[in-house]
Formats: sequence, C-alpha cells, structure tokens
Amino acid sequence: MKPEGVRAYIFDVDDTVYEEKQFVRAAMKDVSLYLSEKYGIPSDRIYDFCMNSIESGHRGRTFNMLCEEFSIDEDVDKIVDIYRSCETKLDLYDDTKELIEKIKSAGLKIGVITDGFSKVQRSKVKGLGLFEIADAVIISYDYTDENGKPLCKPDTRVYEMCLEKLGVKPEESVYIGDNPLKDFIGARKLGMKTVHIKRKGSMFENETAAEGYKADLEIEKLTQLM
Repeated sequence: MKPEGVRAYIFDVDDTVYEEKQFVRAAMKDVSLYLSEKYGIPSDRIYDFCMNSIESGHRGRTFNMLCEEFSIDEDVDKIVDIYRSCETKLDLYDDTKELIEKIKSAGLKIGVITDGFSKVQRSKVKGLGLFEIADAVIISYDYTDENGKPLCKPDTRVYEMCLEKLGVKPEESVYIGDNPLKDFIGARKLGMKTVHIKRKGSMFENETAAEGYKADLEIEKLTQLM
C-alpha cells in the first residue's frame, strides 16, 4: 500500500471515485419537478425522457429536445441552472472507501482534481464528503489561464497546484483517473505515477490514451492497488 517514495494519491472524481450518474439522476429529478409543477406534465415522463436522451448520447442537447418533445416554451438556461444547482448526498464506490481507508491508515495524503462547471463539481465534492477526506481539492474551473479561459486537464498547472497544496513532488504522487483522453497527459509530463481505472459502463470505458500517454497501470477496481 506504500510503494517506495509515494507520499500522496490524487484522484479524479466522476466515474473514478463514484458513479457520476448518481448526480445526473438527482439533478434530473430537480429539473423534472420544476417543469412538472410549472406545466402540469407528470414528472416521471420528463425524467424518463431526459435520462433516455442522455443514454442515447444526446447529453448536450437534452434540454432543447425536452422543450420540443413537450411543446413547452421554457428558457433552457433556466433549466441548466436548476440542474447545476442540485445539492445531494452522493456515495463513494465501495472500493474507493476501502482504498481511502488504507491510504489514511498508511499516513499518506489524498488529493482531488476535478474538471467541469465549478458550481456542479463543488456540489459533487461536497456531496461525497471529499472536502473532509482530502488534504487538497482542486476544482480546475475555479482558475483561468492568461486568456481568461478556465483551466482543465490535461493542463499541467492543475496538477501542479494540487501537488503544491499537498507539499509533495510529482514523483512522490500517484494520479488515478478514468479518462485516458486527458487524465494522464499532464500527469505524465510532470513525472507523476498514473493509474487508469476502467469501470464497466463508464463514459470513457472504451477510449484509448493518446500515443505515449497511457497510464502506468490499468485496473478495474481501486482495491487492486491494495
């Protein structure tokens, strides 16, 4: 559990430490209740339509399609805001809980780096109890580059900020994520050890890492690191 020289484990959030659909389901229920009360449409019909749309790969257009399907004249930005404002308790995967317990008992540090709209990601981190668990939390969209654009992985700066808060060197850390398209590029550039968690049914389950940036280790459960 304590590889030579390792002082910290740093985690991605969505589909790495918990199932992201937990948040999606809770947020969609909030949206469904709002629209049901306003337009008299059964909330379960709205909810089912939204979830089916996401499952069909239309995540970015779901709310536009929703308004068309039910012939409602609703401000899509308002629906998006309701979705993003969702606050709910979320559950870590069982293997995440086990690994975190082992990391803590070994006297090692824990970091979190997550991309995405700040309000949403902060709600997720709070709902998972990660603010209390982690020694450092970086919500990348809280920061901007020289052009005012939100930072996000694979920009090395988001990893560097987390390492600085943890007080560890890149080679003293292990970064764990599920998205091979971006998670390991910045981490490997800095010299961090990398682990790809391939969870069945996750959004990036079948994606392949960029040439030269495949994770050092690929696993299906975090407990394999124990």
